[in-house]
Amino acid sequence: MKNMIPLALIIMFFSNLSVAQDVIVGGYRRAGTNEQIKAMHTDKLKDSLGLTTEQAKKVDAIQQDYNLRIRAINLDTRLSDSAKKSRIEPLETEKRGNLLSVINEQQLAKLEGRKLKMQSAGKKNPKRNYKKYKKKG
Repeated sequence: MKNMIPLALIIMFFSNLSVAQDVIVGGYRRAGTNEQIKAMHTDKLKDSLGLTTEQAKKVDAIQQDYNLRIRAINLDTRLSDSAKKSRIEPLETEKRGNLLSVINEQQLAKLEGRKLKMQSAGKKNPKRNYKKYKKKG
């Protein structure tokens, strides 16, 4: 009986490890594996821009590469803000050229509009009335 308790604890520990883990993407917790999230992102690109699967995968790869390089520049504490900006600008031009080798101008405009829409959705709405949330007293 004494041997059964440690065995049960070990089984419970390993059974918890086998459960699908949440993945953090863009600062938000999402259910699923990285592969599932990549597949969802590829499907969204295909649907919103009218891309083939191959095009969507290439666009996603270009964006991921660009994002990693930008993140590395932004995390470099030795650089001033103006130095970071001067290093990022050529990368943006390079990214645009790489994207245009895969998609056309209209699709790129939609992609950039989608990016702006997501960025603006993350900002606070200035028209919102916060006074009604304050405590009276």
